[in-house]
Amino acid sequence: MQPIPVMRELVPAAPPALPGAAPGNAAGGAAAPGAFTAVDVTIATALPGSASLDATWRVAVVVPTGLAATWRDAPSTVVILDSAADTAPFDPASDAPLLARAPARLVVRNGTGGTWAVPLVRGARQLCDGIEVTVTGYRLLAGSMREPTVGSTVSIAWRPVGPGSPAFTEPPLHPYVHPRLPVRLRFASWIGIQVPPGEVPRRVARPLAWLIQTAREHR
Repeated sequence: MQPIPVMRELVPAAPPALPGAAPGNAAGGAAAPGAFTAVDVTIATALPGSASLDATWRVAVVVPTGLAATWRDAPSTVVILDSAADTAPFDPASDAPLLARAPARLVVRNGTGGTWAVPLVRGARQLCDGIEVTVTGYRLLAGSMREPTVGSTVSIAWRPVGPGSPAFTEPPLHPYVHPRLPVRLRFASWIGIQVPPGEVPRRVARPLAWLIQTAREHR
């Protein structure tokens, strides 16, 4: 019996690569069908900061903390949010401030008034009607909470998506499940296997016998 593949259930050390990610800019850029376009949003003004993806879609970075005196007195160069912390090992002793992190959001809007909120977390992906958006990185400084500050950026990737397929197929049996099934529940296909004339493969005869037995028991 094969061992249970634990590693495939664990969170990877780095987010998986996006299919065909192409470099872009705050004004958007062309990409191959199905590929993501990378966009770097520079926060040149005080938050919230926004940028256009194309003629229809816009994104905005918001951090609704409800605090005023805290950001007024904080040094401008203090980093309040950094995507490196999303994939770093968690240490309860030293990373306690991360438990009270600012609730940053990426707000996605289209030209018809639709609005979606995506958590500002590295690797977060969200379907927003006609596009898919994912956060690839960010770094926000305390100064951006009150005034224009150099150094705050948010990196995202997006791609247009079409309507889903109206037809669905049954998912295939996982290869790790089949060996764990009882023999009477296994079925084997012998298509393409050369069998001498007059002989019947045992792995075919056994399921047929089991089907006959089951049919008799449920009459």
